[in-house]
Amino acid sequence: MYTVYRKQLPKAYNSKIRFLLEMWEDFCPFGDVIERTCILPLKVPLKESLSKRYEEKERFTPQSLIDTLKERGLTLGLIIDLTFTTKYYDPEEFKQKGIKYEKIFVEGQKIPSDTVVRQMVDVINNFQWHVNMDNKYVIGIHCTHGVNRTGYMICRYLMDVLGWQSGEAVDAFNKARHHQIYRNNFIKNLHGRGKFLEREMKVGPSGGSFKRRGLRGEPSGFRPGGSAEFKSVRPVTPFSCQSGDSRGLDTIVPVKKLTSNPQSDSTYAAGLNCPEHVAEDTIVKVKTKTEDCDFHLTSVRKPKMPCTMESAGVIEVIGPDDKTSQYTDLVCLPGDQVMLIDSNNNRCILLDSLFNNISRYQLPNRPRRVSVFDGNKVAVTLNNKNQIQLLVVEDNKIKNTRIIKTRLPCYGIAVAEKESTIVAGPNFARSKSYWSVINDSGKEMSYHEYCDSALNESYLTLNPSKTRIYISTWENDSLFCFDMAGSPLFVYSSDNLKGSYGITLDMDDNVYVVGKQSKNIHKLSPDGAVLQIFTAKLPDYPAAVTYNRAKNQLLLTNRSSDNKKIHVIKLS
Repeated sequence: MYTVYRKQLPKAYNSKIRFLLEMWEDFCPFGDVIERTCILPLKVPLKESLSKRYEEKERFTPQSLIDTLKERGLTLGLIIDLTFTTKYYDPEEFKQKGIKYEKIFVEGQKIPSDTVVRQMVDVINNFQWHVNMDNKYVIGIHCTHGVNRTGYMICRYLMDVLGWQSGEAVDAFNKARHHQIYRNNFIKNLHGRGKFLEREMKVGPSGGSFKRRGLRGEPSGFRPGGSAEFKSVRPVTPFSCQSGDSRGLDTIVPVKKLTSNPQSDSTYAAGLNCPEHVAEDTIVKVKTKTEDCDFHLTSVRKPKMPCTMESAGVIEVIGPDDKTSQYTDLVCLPGDQVMLIDSNNNRCILLDSLFNNISRYQLPNRPRRVSVFDGNKVAVTLNNKNQIQLLVVEDNKIKNTRIIKTRLPCYGIAVAEKESTIVAGPNFARSKSYWSVINDSGKEMSYHEYCDSALNESYLTLNPSKTRIYISTWENDSLFCFDMAGSPLFVYSSDNLKGSYGITLDMDDNVYVVGKQSKNIHKLSPDGAVLQIFTAKLPDYPAAVTYNRAKNQLLLTNRSSDNKKIHVIKLS
């Protein structure tokens, strides 16, 4: 157990300081940025009127924090204040210098609730996606001493979102902070939660063990409550073809058999980067994470260019006010109307066929994604509240119908059969990613793991016939495709696809996936063969995309500062 050795202060300071902040001066202001992150743990800086009560060498203010980091070549971009008071400094000291500030009240000595942890997770993720994509800013997180509450909250982020083991997270924090988490209840909770997360990947949400459905098709045996069967899919990792010529074409190659294992699933399709000269009925070496295998190729699909995409202009959306908006998703409705999700202002905005604002609806929490169903009805995810908001558009007005509460938060959403079958995910509250099928009361009917890390900024959609599920994953630059039973159909990845983001389908079931960082749109056939890569006249950070069936167009949002514009792309 870590022991704090208190220094003796001058008598002139003792009475005031001991009452104000006991042991604050015993901890160094901050240490190092936690490895593989942008997070810097620190103790609370004090405003000048409080700091001057300490000896000069022990003073630590917002300005001294900024200056010291600058000397180290670091730029502070965000401060997360976890103290249970507002008396230590004025947040304007940071805001006036362009540094974002977020206040989360966390009571001392008690284990922070999951709601509080999720609040901090959202703050960090929003900052990373909207501001810190290049990791050029440091995120400062502090409580009073910057050890127990700060350590617990940061470790929860490392475990729940980044997938670190509890011991790895605690060690990394202690090393960076130069002080150890010393409250036993915090440490026990972290290690206990780490064991729970490991166990929960082997035990279904309702209890009872089950086998993961692997790449070779082992059956799933878990039945929650003795009824509906859960199937879990191991992460699908794109393979890389190593057959001579490096001139690769990104493609999907159906696999007839795995020659090193004839008993493997004969219908599984793996994403390969196949050299152009590889012929049919040839054996190529394929390297996976665990073994080298020989695949027998029955066909090699060459990219086709039967259709084209061309920019048709940019439309500036005239909002209901002058607030800074962030359009994280959009969907087309009957009557050529468009609904926008404004996550910055917690609202939905309805546009007419000329993109004029005709209605808006204030949501109770930050919205993420939207899906249309049954004509004029939409479902919106509110992942901070573990809720799905159901809305209806009537007489050019957005009206609330009801709220569905979910067991865990989700980002993407698609409605399969009116309100009775909803596909939601991925979930980022665990160290792995999955998607699930829930009913209209929020009960989870099936659960499908698909990636070995926590992926939160993702999009999810269904094909028009509701037989296939497509999930884009920003972190690993891939597009996953599953059937409704959870079996993997293909995974598409490409050197030309960076930061896979919004996805939509046209009337021919062709798939369009946005590369947010590569600044392009990849058009794929229904079975995953690349048809076209469109790059001309796209915004700085292309994000959400939807298909306008009436006009045969794509509508694309931009998540840079130029965020009130919709880019129109004509298909021909």
